[in-house]
Amino acid sequence: MIRQEEISLVMDAQRESFLKQDSGLIRDALSEIPIADSFAVIITGMRRCGKSTLLLLLLRQDYQDARYLNFDDICLSGFETGDPVRLHREIEKRGINRNN
Repeated sequence: MIRQEEISLVMDAQRESFLKQDSGLIRDALSEIPIADSFAVIITGMRRCGKSTLLLLLLRQDYQDARYLNFDDICLSGFETGDPVRLHREIEKRGINRNN
């Protein structure tokens, strides 16, 4: 089980690291992503084709308050079935509006 403080630290560290990444060239596909309020957007593709880069560009352009969390992070290796509740608490605590 991951403590609330650990989730907070991982969220902060990943956000800082993600936003420092070089986004390279603006992708043509960025303007083609259909965005619908209250629905998830799924970007698929083979390995290393630029999905994360496209996400970074989208976040920087339209969703500066969005949060990105990579569950492959070794710091989240102990993530268990009850931990999404802690993650949700952290999101609520930070006042992140899902409609932004």
